[in-house]
Order: sequence, then structure tokens, then C-alpha cells
Amino acid sequence: MLERGAPWVLCYELLDDPIGQDLACKKVQAEVEALLLKGAFMQLGAGPVCSSFSTAITPPCRTWNFPRGIPGLSESMQEKVKLGNAFADWVAKLVGICLDVGVHFWVENPPDPGSGDSGVGAGCGR
Repeated sequence: MLERGAPWVLCYELLDDPIGQDLACKKVQAEVEALLLKGAFMQLGAGPVCSSFSTAITPPCRTWNFPRGIPGLSESMQEKVKLGNAFADWVAKLVGICLDVGVHFWVENPPDPGSGDSGVGAGCGR
């Protein structure tokens, strides 16, 4: 982005700062949302946690009928699904803000039929 003329780029990296850059933290999420609403960004890119959305998981932990996680998952898989749902919901909220304020955005790891895309991330309202 810098090579294409962006004046600066803000990246959050958990490995650099496990506290101040933890996007699972509601305080950090609120900071990102406030910056977005104040017009600090021209573009938003997101790569949300998605290990529970992978079609490589067999048996699948999500289906079209249970996009937020199938019943009877192991405790560890329930945690992965919960984290994936939380990030998907938050990214959907960010996308909604981007649409409202005219900020371009991209999101990696889009849903596909194998992971189920209805119900998760519906919060963007678009």
C-alpha cells in the first residue's frame, strides 16, 4: 500500500504486541472502530481468524444448516468456532462502518459453501 501512495499503513500484529494489538480484545476493537469512524483510514483490510471455517476440517464443524457451528463439537473445537464467529461478526461490523463512511475494504478468507456463509457476519446489514 505504501508503494501505491498510501501516506501510512497501520497494521495490528499479535506477535509484536500480545496486549495492545490483540484484536480479540474489545478495547482494541473499539479503538479500530473509532479510528475508522473518524476518517483515519482510506482502506481497511482484514484477515480474521478462520481455522474453524476451513473445508479441510473433517468432519466439518459448520454446515449450511449450522453456520455458527454444529451441535456436539468437542470443547476445543467449540472454542475455535466461538472465536471464528466473534471475528466474523466484528469484521462484518467493520464492513458496515466502511460502507457507511465510504471506506474501501477487502476481507480475506471469504466464506464458501463448504463452510456455510449464512448467519455468520450478518451484522453488516448489507
